[in-house]
Amino acid sequence: MALGYGSGDAAEALPLRVVAGWQEAARRINFESALVGAIDLNEAQYIDVHEGRRIENIAPPARDEFVIDHVGTSNGPDFFDEGVEYYRYVVGSAE
Repeated sequence: MALGYGSGDAAEALPLRVVAGWQEAARRINFESALVGAIDLNEAQYIDVHEGRRIENIAPPARDEFVIDHVGTSNGPDFFDEGVEYYRYVVGSAE
């Protein structure tokens, strides 16, 4: 079982099964390179990000990657997306 804890009211639990050859598959994913350039946020920056406020000088502009476009706010009987992050892909140039 893999469990990813989020800061909001949701977490993800994925049933997984380890199989022969997993190490080679993991190497092909190149997970370490995905973390290059990661930025640690302090508590105030973290809160600002989740409140949808732009934080200056923490990262270069997005290029050829997914960014959070907006966070859902609906909380009704027919549709609920409060806290759900919606993504968009930024192509080539800064957003």
